[in-house]
Amino acid sequence: PSLGLGAGARGLGARGGEGGPYAFIKPSSADVGAHPLPSDRKDEWKDVQHTTFVNWFNDRLKGTKGNYKGPFVKDFKYDLHDGVLLIHLLEQLTEKKIRGYERTPQITAHKMVNLDIALEFLKKEGVKFVAIGSQNIYQGDLTLIMGLIWTLIQKYQIRMRGTRVSTKKVMIDWLRAMLPDWQISNLTTDWNDGRCLIALINEIHPGIAPRVTELDPTKLRNNCTIGLRVASNYLRVPQIISPDTLCSRAIDDISMMTYLSYFARPASLALLKWVKSKIPHVRVTNFSSDWSTGVAIAALMEACFPGTIPHWRDLSKDESISNLKEVFSAAQRKLDIEPNLTPKELASGEVEELKVMTYVLRFRYGQLKSRPNEVTVSGPGLKKAAVGTQTYFEVDTKAAGPGRLFIDAFHENGRKLQFSLRESKQGVLMVTYTPDESGLVHFDVLWSDVPIPNSPYAVWVLDTSAVRILDFEHHPRMIHVNTPVEFKVSTKSAGEGTLTASLEYPAFEPIKATVVTGRDSTAIVRFTAPKQGNPVLRLFWCEEELPHLAIHYTVVDIKTFKVTAIPEKRLYHTFEHANFTVESKNLSVELLQMTAIYGDIQIPIAFSSIEGKRGHASFIPTLQGRYRVEIACIDKLVEGSPFVVEVADPSKCRLLERVPQYLQLNEPHEFLVDMKEAGSGELKFEVVDHSHDTVPFRSEVEIIGPKTSVGNSQRVTITPLILGNYLLTIKFHGINILACPFRVTVCDPKRCRVTGDLVEHPTGMVAVPVRFQIVVPDETIKPEVKATGTTAKYTAEIRTTDSLTYAVQFTPWEMGAHKVSITYGTFHIPSSPFSMQVTGLDSMLCSATGEGLQRSLTGIPSQFVVVAKQSGLLRDGSLQIGVEGVVNGVECRVRARDNENGSYNVAYLTQIPGAYFVTIKAAGKHIPGSPFKLHALPGPEPQNCKMYGPVLDPNAITTIGNPMDFTVDASRGGTGDLLVKAVGPGGTQARVYIAKTETKGVFDVKLDPVRHGKYRISVKWYRQHIPGSPFLLKVWPGADASKCKAYGPGLEDGLVGRPSSFTIETRDAGAGTLKVHLRGVKNAFKVDIKPVDQRDVRTLVARYDPRKPGEYLISIFWTDCHVPGSPFKVVISGDAVAGMDDNFATPRHPGLEPISE
Repeated sequence: PSLGLGAGARGLGARGGEGGPYAFIKPSSADVGAHPLPSDRKDEWKDVQHTTFVNWFNDRLKGTKGNYKGPFVKDFKYDLHDGVLLIHLLEQLTEKKIRGYERTPQITAHKMVNLDIALEFLKKEGVKFVAIGSQNIYQGDLTLIMGLIWTLIQKYQIRMRGTRVSTKKVMIDWLRAMLPDWQISNLTTDWNDGRCLIALINEIHPGIAPRVTELDPTKLRNNCTIGLRVASNYLRVPQIISPDTLCSRAIDDISMMTYLSYFARPASLALLKWVKSKIPHVRVTNFSSDWSTGVAIAALMEACFPGTIPHWRDLSKDESISNLKEVFSAAQRKLDIEPNLTPKELASGEVEELKVMTYVLRFRYGQLKSRPNEVTVSGPGLKKAAVGTQTYFEVDTKAAGPGRLFIDAFHENGRKLQFSLRESKQGVLMVTYTPDESGLVHFDVLWSDVPIPNSPYAVWVLDTSAVRILDFEHHPRMIHVNTPVEFKVSTKSAGEGTLTASLEYPAFEPIKATVVTGRDSTAIVRFTAPKQGNPVLRLFWCEEELPHLAIHYTVVDIKTFKVTAIPEKRLYHTFEHANFTVESKNLSVELLQMTAIYGDIQIPIAFSSIEGKRGHASFIPTLQGRYRVEIACIDKLVEGSPFVVEVADPSKCRLLERVPQYLQLNEPHEFLVDMKEAGSGELKFEVVDHSHDTVPFRSEVEIIGPKTSVGNSQRVTITPLILGNYLLTIKFHGINILACPFRVTVCDPKRCRVTGDLVEHPTGMVAVPVRFQIVVPDETIKPEVKATGTTAKYTAEIRTTDSLTYAVQFTPWEMGAHKVSITYGTFHIPSSPFSMQVTGLDSMLCSATGEGLQRSLTGIPSQFVVVAKQSGLLRDGSLQIGVEGVVNGVECRVRARDNENGSYNVAYLTQIPGAYFVTIKAAGKHIPGSPFKLHALPGPEPQNCKMYGPVLDPNAITTIGNPMDFTVDASRGGTGDLLVKAVGPGGTQARVYIAKTETKGVFDVKLDPVRHGKYRISVKWYRQHIPGSPFLLKVWPGADASKCKAYGPGLEDGLVGRPSSFTIETRDAGAGTLKVHLRGVKNAFKVDIKPVDQRDVRTLVARYDPRKPGEYLISIFWTDCHVPGSPFKVVISGDAVAGMDDNFATPRHPGLEPISE
């Protein structure tokens, strides 16, 4: 229902700007929500309207300058009857002076005149009203008075110009444009919770009010209070309604329109600021006349949505209606922005600002429509393309509005074509692709799922890369003069076309090649090069050159080359250079291909140097045999080629038997040399001594196999004739064969002899050493001795007694026959090997010793030694050792080790205290003393030990000369020994004294360090640290007063009232106590002593201020001893300082009295 703002209102009242009368209109349920007002509050909305209008009247009465000092309205029924306040309001609204009225009317006539003057003024201002006169206002007709006030609000506050559109609709349209996300439908209930008001404030001036998301929609009054307060403080919107009214269901449209109209001014300023930021080059200062030409709105539309009206600069300001129609049409078509006013209204310049603001706001929050027909496509990639060549085209979407671009590319066979898409500039996207096959390629281009004009696009792809030369990689690039050349070209996948070819010499006309096309898309190209040079063969497909198939030829004449220096006719050996020379008349010899052929192996040869048209080359043969050297240009041999090189390989001579290190004098030695892979030739021998002088040897060489065959094996026999050390070299073609030279020693074992048990007493006993001597003829060769029994092998001990005699000893440990071999230079000496017999073991000759046979500690391995005079008894089981408990029968684990000298180390471990038997048997019989009985004591438990004493205090001060005491309690540590060690600087050890106390297991320990510094104290109970061990102890030097220094003016004579000081250094004096005594006149002064620096506390400064004259003694003590120069005599001269205590008389005799410490 209408609220009296339009033609639908009925009743008596002033004629409003919309042509309808005004009356109090009761809000319907649609305006106040689902909950109607209670019956006792149904007329409350009238009071709300009256209060709102009164507040508005008084606010406008104050004017913009706020200099109004007169009375205000409280009740329209009584306060307007004399016309004075109404005239004041009209003066403020119109900013015009009204003359001729009575300022202080006392009688009715004067009041009526004032009211007539006010109504006449309104008629002149163009305010139309009916059914109200001065009599109605004088009599207090509230309904007509409220109608008149509403007419003034519309005229001067909301600035409605009498259009047919209701004020409410204009207001709601503007608020919807300001708050597009709030879906405002009325001016009452949508504003009750205050959130719309706060959203409007933040839209005008962001950040001055709380965020709407932080507000509780159930706290209506709190939200309304915040919104009204912020609007008043920051936007200067007066609170003409209260928070209780705003959140009340009694609020009405007219009251809300009156209040919300105040926001139009700050909103217009904020919107105007945004417009200027968008179109700074267009002058816009208001929302009425500056928009009448249509240029401003067109510029704003293009700035917000580029491409929508790009020609706006071309618009003529004289064509206002035409311009506005074009802009309105474009906005409606491209942005879905419906105009809320006509081009004629806007062009008139006299239009409601709220309407213009509403229309402009729709551009601020509008969005482009999707327009596929506005998408344009251009670029070379839509005309033609080539396989393997990247191309592109661009899609311009600037005028297409919002949307999503979709492109699909595929070949005729349906296979997808890969492409990339990137934005080259704003609103323009570049499509880049590289075709990989010939034929048609289709591009589907869609904008928001709608094909753009001319989509899909078809592009023909020409595949020049499909034209290829068959076997192109192996096609020769060097050809001979006047020799036909032909090759095949495949055009299978290149489509329809014609292939042509031409041979082009520099500075000559091209020579057309012959092209024969077959049925299988294969063409044969034939041509003949008429002369030497570097021509290029070019191929063309459909008259388009195929640069990737251009062939650069080198045309040569084979007659220009010749081999001029061939290797001489002789036998080469492997890795020896075979040299030759090639010359050319007019071409570079680098064009030649040179190969050494060995069977199926081809070895390329390169020139080592080139001098003009002459090239010097060589090759190094690596295999034995015959090499055929061919020098050719392309496939033709040059003059002088081929030639043959014979090669032998000395490295392939193999010794089938190793040359021995030792050779026996005058005895022949033979070995075989395999020469099957070395080639033909003879072996030569050379023997030299350490001076490289040749030594006579007798040698014979026998060829094995047919003498006519190449590379036979040879048997070599040599006989040494002189004792000594030599180098033996075997040469083949003057080159040492592999492993040469050999070091050989010529010896004579027949001159060796043996003495001792081996020849004098060839019998022995198990575990009894066998001793003998060997005399040799040459001290440089040491004899070797190997002794073996039935199963055993012995290592003999060999030592020299003089330069030619060796003493040998070994101990047999098994019975039976034994062999002793003695070799000298790998040759047996006379009578070697020697034979001897060894008899068995006697247990009575064995013995055992060690602490482990007397006592044991549980948990600690115990040891003893068994001496059997024979090794190896553990391996054959001849020696048996066991440890078993007497009471519990527990067998202990035993480990024995053969020392290889007839003795055995034995270790065992007991776990339970008590008595044990140790059984030792040799050859099944007890040795003397077996079984041995021992007692196992509880083992040590160092973790149960503890120590205490002042020395363990980390703050303890210890000095040299003052022994330190502490106690170790091992009463619960089991069986063990106490070991204390104190290691100081440089490995110095302090003296340690350990004494048992009356308490069992408790020890007193005294440490007496000999040097100052840090000591590491280790306290062990049976070789293991006890808790707290090891620990560090700092030992300071002893106090030494002689190392102190005292100096300064304070230790010399002075004057009363003149402060003085002296310095004391104790840095090298060790640990001690410093004392300073002052003896002299009482109460004369005191000495203040402080360190010079906290980082150097060993240097101190003493300060004093003498107040009385006299003689003083200053004594400085370091641990009760005078420092050098102490005591110091100081005489203070002058008069006593006033204020000092004079009751103390100076002694008459020179005796001094202590007064300060």
